[in-house]
Amino acid sequence: MARGLGCTVAMNDRIHVARFVRRAHVTSPGAPSSPSCGPLGWVTEGYVRAAVGPPLLRALRLDRVPDVVPVALAQAALGDGGRLLRALPGLGYRGTVVEAMGGGHLPRSWASP
Repeated sequence: MARGLGCTVAMNDRIHVARFVRRAHVTSPGAPSSPSCGPLGWVTEGYVRAAVGPPLLRALRLDRVPDVVPVALAQAALGDGGRLLRALPGLGYRGTVVEAMGGGHLPRSWASP
C-alpha cells in the first residue's frame, strides 16, 4: 500500500517521511514528529491512508559527492570506559555519530573531556 512513498517511519498510527522525522521527546511513545512538513499519512482500520505525497527530492549521485569525510558510529553501553571513542580521531575519523541510551543518557566516561 505504501509503494511510491519512499522510505517511511510508521509509529503510533502515523506515517512520516524518514528524511524529516525527528524524535520530539526522549521518553514519550508518541515522540516521532515531522516538524518541517507534518506526517505523510496514518494507519487506520488496517489501511494506509496517505494524506500527501512525499516531497520531490533531487537525486544525488554518490560518485559526484565532494569531500566525503569518514564518520564513525559509536554505540553507548553501560560500563563502557570510552576507549574506542577516544581512539576514533587516531583512526582517521573526522566525526562521530553517537547512538545513546534511552533519554539520551551516556556513560560518565563519554561525557568527560
